[in-house]
Amino acid sequence: MIKTTLIAHASMLIQSNKTTILTDPVWFDYLWEEVNVLCPSITLNLKQIPPIDVLNISHRHQDHFDVRTLAYLIQNKSIFTPNTMILAPKDDILIEVLTELNYKNIKIVEDFEAIKVNDVTLTPTPSLNEGDSFPEHGLLVNDGEVTVWNQVDTIVSPEIISYIHKLYGRLDFSHSRFLPLL
Repeated sequence: MIKTTLIAHASMLIQSNKTTILTDPVWFDYLWEEVNVLCPSITLNLKQIPPIDVLNISHRHQDHFDVRTLAYLIQNKSIFTPNTMILAPKDDILIEVLTELNYKNIKIVEDFEAIKVNDVTLTPTPSLNEGDSFPEHGLLVNDGEVTVWNQVDTIVSPEIISYIHKLYGRLDFSHSRFLPLL
């Protein structure tokens, strides 16, 4: 069984029986388009965050890729372990920042390339984000029974949705794209 906990905006904790995945951790306030707000606002008890097996960074927008949070995580041995796998898009700047912060075990994801971790299969999903100059991905998490999709900010097509359906059938949970300006 998979449990999901929305921490803030796109930061989600996804837990199966044997695997804990953290996505896009942004745990500090940030300034975005001259608005300083986390949506939803959070009061986070860091002692409740379990050790993570996988850290997924979807892309380098500052509401998904927070250097302060990443610097905190790499130093917090109760949350981040030497075996934690980092999933990241092929983005030289993002990879350079992670490397500068001393992250190891970075795996560059490929669209629909399944990654087996303990009892789950992680499948990065593509984005048709032609307006951005850097790559991004969503993430499917499947434990053999339940399928969760964290779409993040990815732009998808009916063909992408059909392919996801072909891979996993009906989704059990989807955290869909956040569009505050629409």
